[in-house]
Amino acid sequence: MEKLTITVATKTADALRKTAEEAHIPIGEVVDRYVLNVAPDNPDNAFILAMEHYLICVSRLSKKGSAQVFGDMCGVFLSAIPPEELDDIVSRLKDNWNPSVAEAVTAEERKETRKAIDNMVQSIKGEYLRTVFSSLLHG
Repeated sequence: MEKLTITVATKTADALRKTAEEAHIPIGEVVDRYVLNVAPDNPDNAFILAMEHYLICVSRLSKKGSAQVFGDMCGVFLSAIPPEELDDIVSRLKDNWNPSVAEAVTAEERKETRKAIDNMVQSIKGEYLRTVFSSLLHG
């Protein structure tokens, strides 16, 4: 264990105190649990955490707004992947494609999402990256 002296916003301090009091644990343990929860040590937990945060972040947006956020995030994530690794990713996604999920979406929603994603694809730098991502989206 290590003792730290930190300065936080008043609302943060109040929330830490309240959580510690309600859980009957020290404030340090609240901080430990929070940090461990936002920094998982395995891919499955990291995925679950990222999905939970994404769903919360878009929960109050319109479908169009959600599609825009999704497209923007895809662009950021894809630009971080070395091009030589994208073929494997595309292959895995195609192997796991679930048409019943796509059928539940209306034609108008698909059209709006496709337009948002196509716009995002055009903003991706690098012809190879654009080509691979377009092939993923358009089969």
